Amino acid sequence: MQVTLVIKNSDIKIASEDLNIIKQIISLKKRGLYFNKGRTCYFKLIKPIFIDNIKYSYVKIKGCGAIDENNHFIVPGQKEFEREDPHFWIDKFGNSKLVFSDVAPYGGLLLSRAINKYNNFKTLYNNNVSTLIPLYVYKYNNLFFNNEQLGISIALCEDFIPYRMNILLLQKELMPLSYIDFYKKVFLLNLNVILI
Repeated sequence: MQVTLVIKNSDIKIASEDLNIIKQIISLKKRGLYFNKGRTCYFKLIKPIFIDNIKYSYVKIKGCGAIDENNHFIVPGQKEFEREDPHFWIDKFGNSKLVFSDVAPYGGLLLSRAINKYNNFKTLYNNNVSTLIPLYVYKYNNLFFNNEQLGISIALCEDFIPYRMNILLLQKELMPLSYIDFYKKVFLLNLNVILI
């Protein structure tokens, strides 16, 4: 599967051996680690990165296929996916709510959404909010969904696999205090609409 780099975070240097494996994963020549069904996989870096004394050991990759409920791999964009769980939404006034998304490519991510994710992570990071650090956006040269090009979002994350905000809001008893602090910082930013 051919991919083309669209955005690169030039502030972060990934070891060449790690970047080669990431490229194999997004080209569908290798599988990332899927911890549950869905279109997000992880790759544990051979050479972790330290930023501001925080160790980043994983790369989160979204849009390069999916694992279904039977643990079968699904090539991105071959069928529709209708999400059952809502997303966490913050509007430009700092109001939050749970919203349902449009039909999406199963295992895939629209290129416009991948770019949006990159920009959202970058805005949060630049405002000193603990977040994933955006690395790359790639596009699939020949994969489309409803006439829109498919893309891939790649970001650094720490050792742990982060909780989804929508799950935490639905199951508040699972929310660690550090996440409550995170939400308070996000609400204070007065950002344009963010979909995480």
